[in-house]
Amino acid sequence: VKIPATEGQPGMSVTGHQISPVNGQDIFLKEGTNTKFIDAERLQLVAAVNGCARLTKSKDVEVSQLHIVPGNVEFDTGNIRFDGHVMVNGDVVTGFKVEATGDIEIKGVVEDAEIHAGGNIMVRGGTVGRGKGILKAAGNVFVKFVENQSIICSNDVQIADEVIHGNILCGGDVAVRSGKGAIIGGTIKAQGSISAKKIGNIHYAKTNLYSGYNTELDEWLDEIYKALESKDLINQRIQDGISALVQEKYRLGELDPQTEEMLELLYKTSYDYDAMMEKIGSIHTELEDNRAKLTKRAFIKVSEKIFPGTMIVIDDARWKVDEEVEGADTYVYQNGKIVAQQKKRKSG
Repeated sequence: VKIPATEGQPGMSVTGHQISPVNGQDIFLKEGTNTKFIDAERLQLVAAVNGCARLTKSKDVEVSQLHIVPGNVEFDTGNIRFDGHVMVNGDVVTGFKVEATGDIEIKGVVEDAEIHAGGNIMVRGGTVGRGKGILKAAGNVFVKFVENQSIICSNDVQIADEVIHGNILCGGDVAVRSGKGAIIGGTIKAQGSISAKKIGNIHYAKTNLYSGYNTELDEWLDEIYKALESKDLINQRIQDGISALVQEKYRLGELDPQTEEMLELLYKTSYDYDAMMEKIGSIHTELEDNRAKLTKRAFIKVSEKIFPGTMIVIDDARWKVDEEVEGADTYVYQNGKIVAQQKKRKSG
C-alpha cells in the first residue's frame, strides 16, 4: 500500500526556535511480474500469485514463484516452507526441513533432513546420513546418490551413482544405471521396474527388491481375502438363526413382537449380506486384474552382476540369491516363479 506524500508541518526546537518543515517526497509505485493494482488511484498493489515478494533493481515490486536460498539451509535460514518452487544453492544440514508446493532443487547435499515437494525433487549432491533423512515427492525424484536415507514418491526415482542401505518406496520405476550403478543393502519397493548395473556386494549385504509392489492394493486384497474366507461361516450362522426362529414360530403359532422383529432383521441381513458379498466378489475380481497387470509389467533388470544376500520379490514369488550371477538378465514373474530372461548375446 502506498501512502501519498504530505506537506511538512512547522516545528519548534527545545529553545523555542521555529523549524522549517520538509515536505514528503512522493514515490512511484510500479507493477512488476505477478503483481497488479486493485484501485484507480494505483495505491494498492497486490500479488496475482502465491510466492515471494521483492523489489527489483528497477524498483518494480514482483512476486516470484521461485524462492532461492543462496547458501545452506541451516540455523541462519531456519526451515523453509514456500508456496511455489525452491532452489537451494548449498546443502540442507541435519535437522532442518524444506517444504514446497512445487519443485525443489538442491545443488548441494541433503543430510539427515526432510524434503517435501508437491512436485519433483532434484538433489545434485546426493543424500547421506544416519537414516533420519527422507525425501518425499508427489512427482519424480532425481538424486546423485543415496546412503542410509529414505525416499517416498508417487512417480519415478532416478539415481545417478549408487544406493547404499537406502529405503525407497515409489509408484513408478527405480533406475540406478549410471556411474557405479549399484544397489547395496536396504529395501526398494517399486510399483514399476527396478534397474541397476549391480545388486548387492561381495559382503552379501542384505538387499531386498520388490517390483510390481502396491501397498494399498495388497492391503485391500488381504482384507477381501479375509472377508471371502469367512463368507460361508457367517452366512451359515445367519441361516441357522432364521431356521431356529421359524421353527419356534411354527411351534408356538406366533412370536412376540420383539422376536418377530429379530426374525425380519435376520431375513433382511441375509438378503443384504448376499448382495454385499456379491459386490465384494466383483471388487475382488477387479483388484486381482489390477494386480495381474502390475505383475505383468514388473521386472528387475541387472546389467552386470547380482550377489548373494539379495532377495527379489514379484507378486507372491520370492527368489533368494545364493550364488553370484554375472551377465545381463531381466527377472520377471512366470507361473508363480521368478525367472531370468537372458539377453541374447552375439556370438563370436
